[in-house]
Amino acid sequence: MPRTRPAYPPEFRRQIVELVRAGPSPEELAKEFEPSAQTIRTWTSQDRVDSGERPGLTSDEKEETPPRPRPSQRQGLPIHQPDVRSAMRRGRDPALASTTPGAAIRRTASSAQPPRTSSRHENTT
Repeated sequence: MPRTRPAYPPEFRRQIVELVRAGPSPEELAKEFEPSAQTIRTWTSQDRVDSGERPGLTSDEKEETPPRPRPSQRQGLPIHQPDVRSAMRRGRDPALASTTPGAAIRRTASSAQPPRTSSRHENTT
């Protein structure tokens, strides 16, 4: 998802974190300033990690660590896997779970009985 605005400057973040430590809640500051309460909580939590108050990766360590690739970007993995558990919950055969619509129909059509050629409205005299 693209950002809707540029990142907040580091000095602004520090000032907001200092305000949170001085007393007002992130919700109160979110009403007064632009960042959301969750954003302010995230900044405060990261500041506590950076200062050694909490365990975790510091901001510097996060910059050094490359981001993990998404599952769809990893080599050797299919982009989408059938949801076997979902098929089983619905009482369906998990082998028929497929990534493409109609594939299960094509697979079962070859093993199923041939289609009827007579119509419903056939005269039975």
